[in-house]
Amino acid sequence: MNKSTVASARTASSTRTATAALDYPTSSTSSTGKDILFFSTEAASPYSETAHDVALQIRDESNWRWNYHHHVIRNMEICTESSDACLAVAQAGLDRLYDTFRYQGTSLKNALTNNHGINDESSLVFETGKIVGTGQLPSTIDGNNNTDNHNHLKLPIGKDKNKRNTVLYGADVIQQLDDWARVGVVEPDTAEAIRNLTRQDLNLQLSDWVFVVMGAGAAMGPLQTLLSLGAHVIAIDLPIPAVWERLMTLAKSSPGTLSFPMTRRQHTTTATTAPTEKEMTVRAGCNLLTQINELRDWLIYQCPDKRLVLGSYAYLDSSAFVRVSLAMDAVASGCLEARPNSALAYLCSPTDCFAIPHAAREASNQNYRDDIHHHDILQRLMKCFDTTDTRFLQPNIAGQQPQLPLVDAMVLQQGPNYYLAKRLQHWRAMVAKYEHGAVVSSNVAPASNTQSVLKNKLLAAAYAGANHIKPIRIFDPETSNVLMTYLLLHDLKEQSTNGRGAGGLKVDHPLNIFATTPVHNGIWRCGYQIRSLLELVVAYYFLEKYQPRFFLAMAVGAAGVGAARFTSNL
Repeated sequence: MNKSTVASARTASSTRTATAALDYPTSSTSSTGKDILFFSTEAASPYSETAHDVALQIRDESNWRWNYHHHVIRNMEICTESSDACLAVAQAGLDRLYDTFRYQGTSLKNALTNNHGINDESSLVFETGKIVGTGQLPSTIDGNNNTDNHNHLKLPIGKDKNKRNTVLYGADVIQQLDDWARVGVVEPDTAEAIRNLTRQDLNLQLSDWVFVVMGAGAAMGPLQTLLSLGAHVIAIDLPIPAVWERLMTLAKSSPGTLSFPMTRRQHTTTATTAPTEKEMTVRAGCNLLTQINELRDWLIYQCPDKRLVLGSYAYLDSSAFVRVSLAMDAVASGCLEARPNSALAYLCSPTDCFAIPHAAREASNQNYRDDIHHHDILQRLMKCFDTTDTRFLQPNIAGQQPQLPLVDAMVLQQGPNYYLAKRLQHWRAMVAKYEHGAVVSSNVAPASNTQSVLKNKLLAAAYAGANHIKPIRIFDPETSNVLMTYLLLHDLKEQSTNGRGAGGLKVDHPLNIFATTPVHNGIWRCGYQIRSLLELVVAYYFLEKYQPRFFLAMAVGAAGVGAARFTSNL
């Protein structure tokens, strides 16, 4: 599910009543989001002296739309105080979501409790469609070469100067990862995790895992990479024939297998005839907002001799993102309860608030001190706009006295609904892993030049301008999808073998899930808080592109100031 399918989502659910679809309890999404963060924060009171006061400040906030980020940071500070406080926040947030959101005329909690599933597979609303690919695994994965040369690794990294696609293999992939780690685009453990993947780890035809991809058509997701590695993928997306035609085409040419839910035939006389591919494109798909119980029940019966990886990747705009994220959570958590050997999988947005490794904080402080050249260019840009606004060029720190270093990378234009949609995934990941011992993969994924980004001229300019700020790098989506799939496979292997470990924070804390093996674009190690750069990097981009002489003069002047400062320090 992605932005382009929002209208189709509405069409697909038009045959159902308004009360059937998962929705907010009131017309005010802000009051609902504020209420949920209030309850989650208050729940930490037994473990935090400040939680109650912070919760009251959340309750009394009058401008939630533009001030929510302050309260998010305070909530995160409380989470850093202890694992108990963090898990209390997470569980209470989830409970409040399920108690307040409405589904089928009652609370989501009651709607799920009243439907315990079915015991007869023939009674399922969906039947199963399947496409078995005819492609071959790469010889570097399927062959008998056991040498430790990393030839099984493959990484597209975008277009070269001649606009030709560039793909790295083997040792070049390792070198690129090490280079990114050295400059701070990824953390060192990210490069190490991918380096440790073996040829056998990437041969998913032999895997015990089956990968459920909710939001199979999303621009950011693992489906295509998984199929190319021979995986069995269960795809979940809206009943839009064009979407399923594309997905089936991908599957046919791959060495993998694609399964998907299909509506049952209306005419029983042809029920024994195998559906044609064209018929499958028409019958494939489901609506996460209106068919939660039906999809959960169908998934529970899939591949009973395998373990499910329940991946939540669907996206919709604005408040609909919260709704679809909660729907995915209801499906995934219900499947996990019925099949506890399953795993949960997410992609975290880099534009959020995270606990980060001490080394990342130290690097950001050093970059703030050292980046004289860009600092002076940006200061000159501020003078051009005749502004001394203190929100610009802020150092990359967050919180008052957090027990773990925090980074505030929230972008206020995304809004509190976007935050809540992603935060509920964080809450589920922590509760599932630390309270129930589930395998969870929830890595920070990089900001990427997806088609939806490139269509927005201002956002595209911000991404292009950000590449000039040390050490930020914006990724191509093909690069991101391969990297994040590799990290997913690493997590499945590592947690199944070694448990949860101390991770990036070097302490056993639920927030460690997100601080381990991130691909954060360099945002964590940048000298500046990313939100304090947005307008400036947009101006940086347009001046460089459309006023190169003016930009050159400004850059030369800044370089001269920087050189003078450097000389004075010798």
